[in-house]
Amino acid sequence: MPYLVDREALLQSVGSKDVRLLRELLDEHEEHMEELDRNDEAAIELGAPGVAEALCDLIEGRAPHRHGVPYHYALELLCQRFGTLLDNGAWYPCGWGFVEELDRKLFEQGVSLSIRELLDGGAPLTLPPPLDFPAVGHLTPEDSRAARGALQAVRREELEVDQWRALTELDGWLSQADTHDQLLVLYFY
Repeated sequence: MPYLVDREALLQSVGSKDVRLLRELLDEHEEHMEELDRNDEAAIELGAPGVAEALCDLIEGRAPHRHGVPYHYALELLCQRFGTLLDNGAWYPCGWGFVEELDRKLFEQGVSLSIRELLDGGAPLTLPPPLDFPAVGHLTPEDSRAARGALQAVRREELEVDQWRALTELDGWLSQADTHDQLLVLYFY
């Protein structure tokens, strides 16, 4: 899931102690957070916070717990609040196998870009890593510009149609991040 995010608004929300923002997010996403918690019951039983608690920690500026999963989902809620979900039809659904094959073809072409690293390069905040999913990556506008430059070397004729479509869509995301001076945050589950 690609989000074009207002970097300043996102970063200012963390540690802001903004009770109104917190209440709005908790009310708006209550069912979704409960569903995410049900999917992570084993970790919660071992002491991990739920997504609502992780969201509270982020907004209150408290140090994240060692379990990264709920914090990454809480961050996604902030990305939704301060950003726009971009079209990802060329990427959904796909798994790591698609990404690895695409990376292999880019490597063979001498393209200095790893899709896996873009998708799993880390959140725009310092958070404990998730044990599995979600994978999160982010690019600054400058990073987006550099990635677009690398994509210019791709030889379309050596790619499958679905691979070309995915790269074309990625280039569109990167272009928007650069043009609008926004953060591109990528979630992969």
